[in-house]
Amino acid sequence: VAQRCAAARTTACSSSSMALLPIWLTSNRWLSFVFSVYLTACAGTIYIASLYLKELRTDWFHASPTAEDKIEQLVFACNLGNWLPICGFLYDSRIGGPAVTVWVGAFFLFVGYCGLYLSLTGVFDAAYWQLWVLWFLWGHGSGYFDAAAVATSAFNFPRHRGRVIGVVKSTFGLSGSVMTQVYLAFFSGSGHAPEFLLFLGLALPLAGCICTIFVHRVPEYMHRDADNPGWRFALSYTLVLCLALCLMGATLLRAFTPLDESHGFSLGVLVAIGALLLSLLSVTRRSAAVGVFAAPQAEANRRPCDTLPLTQSQPRNGKALDAIEPEVGTMSSTLSVSSSTDAPEPPAAPSSLTNAHVLDTVRSLNFWLQFGCFLVGCGGGVVVINNMHPIVLAQIADASAAKRTSDVLVSLLSVFNCLGRMGCGLLSDLLRKRAPRPLFLVAALALMALSHALLIGARSALSLYLGVCLCGLAYGALWTLVPTLSVELYGLRHFAATYGVFSIAATAASLLYSTELATKVFDAHATAAREGDEGEGPQCDGDACFRLTHVVVIAGCVAGAIGAALLTLRTREFYMNTLAKIE
Repeated sequence: VAQRCAAARTTACSSSSMALLPIWLTSNRWLSFVFSVYLTACAGTIYIASLYLKELRTDWFHASPTAEDKIEQLVFACNLGNWLPICGFLYDSRIGGPAVTVWVGAFFLFVGYCGLYLSLTGVFDAAYWQLWVLWFLWGHGSGYFDAAAVATSAFNFPRHRGRVIGVVKSTFGLSGSVMTQVYLAFFSGSGHAPEFLLFLGLALPLAGCICTIFVHRVPEYMHRDADNPGWRFALSYTLVLCLALCLMGATLLRAFTPLDESHGFSLGVLVAIGALLLSLLSVTRRSAAVGVFAAPQAEANRRPCDTLPLTQSQPRNGKALDAIEPEVGTMSSTLSVSSSTDAPEPPAAPSSLTNAHVLDTVRSLNFWLQFGCFLVGCGGGVVVINNMHPIVLAQIADASAAKRTSDVLVSLLSVFNCLGRMGCGLLSDLLRKRAPRPLFLVAALALMALSHALLIGARSALSLYLGVCLCGLAYGALWTLVPTLSVELYGLRHFAATYGVFSIAATAASLLYSTELATKVFDAHATAAREGDEGEGPQCDGDACFRLTHVVVIAGCVAGAIGAALLTLRTREFYMNTLAKIE
């Protein structure tokens, strides 16, 4: 028993400050889950740069012939910072963990956004390289929030990783729309960009630091017997879906009604969003109540090894973390006291194929198969996301109709992106006894290829709508599958770093598919087509504007699907003979 206590202590991974907090706070994984959702809701600010870019372009690069290129480089800087995997290595280090990771990210967000505010208000005259660094810093800080939330949630829910990662990643996708509502309610109009940047630089770090009070890695032996994950996930899925529909409805009403100018409507939407986000706390209700009332008795009955501080250090004998998890799971009846008569969840089976160091992981064939699949699939998604309006305008000649259609499609893409993240996580968990999870990677890439096939020559509105909706589903599914597969195939020990390395694929996809391929193909055909109105830049009509881009994406997705099928065959025995045994 003493050896198992030591193993449990070394595999647990909240910071030493955890010993100073009440046990009901540090042992409630559902409370950690909800605040991980809030954390990712603060992390998607890379999606809202377009809200204030026009004003920044005027202030920084007025009358500059290279203004557009400079703006594109700043956007790339924040994307590069967001997807750089340094945050994952920090999280997995001995000095890391969720709290330290979020604190570092909060510092970067504060420096980046407040530095831009000081530059815009004339406090100091920033050179272009300094602006680039500031954009990189706030983008990098957002990545720390995402890494902490996803890695902690994956650790806390070893038997429901698909579902929990689906919810957490879905709110990351919706966070841009949430921040847009804040902007429209309080900062819309000319001249308010500096105030909005100051708000982001102060509010986001503060919110992240508050979340660290509740976001902890909870070892399995501390999970409450009255967990009942079924209804909790159902409620969380329902609330997040309602949030997505609320955001879509607000966007559509602004596009087709005069409500776009109504300040009261913006405030009402913001209140509804806040109510839905706060309602997520209801998933912790029963578990939190058990913890509050059971904590004194639990403290009196805990063994001495339970009172030792929990650290993030790994076992000195190098024993795989996932191999220890089943032992820890069998101790729940000995090391915890519950006041409920509900049956506890069964012990976890070994939940990863390997538990290798990230440097060993990147030398494996499975890693590169998954990396390639993610690159081509993510490339197909960013092509549509970054070029939505030009794609629609190439098929619809009327500019006003094209604007309305693109607004609707952007909203649909956001909702179906959310559905893809949550739905794929749920289905891949429910069908794990029948279908290996990499098989869903094949399906996601097939959907992405089909979406671009529909967008080739999409003269009808039905083809445009179907293509964009399928693209959103596939793109969202990829962002749930990649972290879930990473923890199952490569283990929890270095999960945050491995997940961060996969983010490099997203950076490469954005550069190769959107910046290089789609932009250059569009420009090549725009020179032979009509020129846009003054101030709007060149435009392109017809199927040729993006045909080659769609064909390249389809070919890449087909190759990726073949690679995903090979990954399925290589891991099928593990999924069907090991993970399928988890009840």
